[in-house]
Amino acid sequence: RANNTVALGWSVNATIGLNGKGSEVRSCVFKNMSNENILGFGLNIHDNYFGDCNGSALHLSGNDATLENTLTNYFTNNTVENCNIISRDTSGHNEGVISFSWNGGNVNIIGNYFRNDYGNEAILGTITGDGTANDREEIVFANNRCYNFPSIFGGIDASSRETVLTGNIFSNCGANDISSYTSIPFKICG
Repeated sequence: RANNTVALGWSVNATIGLNGKGSEVRSCVFKNMSNENILGFGLNIHDNYFGDCNGSALHLSGNDATLENTLTNYFTNNTVENCNIISRDTSGHNEGVISFSWNGGNVNIIGNYFRNDYGNEAILGTITGDGTANDREEIVFANNRCYNFPSIFGGIDASSRETVLTGNIFSNCGANDISSYTSIPFKICG
């Protein structure tokens, strides 16, 4: 990470890039990475460690040509400490530890530990609208432990799709005002 002075843009130097039907990344250590750690769609990511990384732990982005053949994304039982060290102005993305891009969404984020000691970026990247090119849909965020984030969401569009937050612990995390987005089918409980 310290030696990369050439390219910090989100689309360059991703450690792993996969668009697949159920591709799996498990029991790996991602430490001191220069940019995005995992970029892709149709992924099952579990039991990994992400620490001191410049970009997002996971950047969901699906290829239009393969989208109908991919499965739901899973991000489960991972430990994520101090990612998104560089700003989104530098990388052009990484609004959250888990960021959403082209066709991003359809993800179950369950049983993870998230910690942030730098006070930067959100837990979940910007969630934009139904029917847009960067459509995000059906996000389940359950039974996670989250510490020291300035916000839960990097941003929310008024026409976002189904988003469920249940059974999570948010400690020393910034406030999120979603009261102006009355049309969003948010479910926040537990």
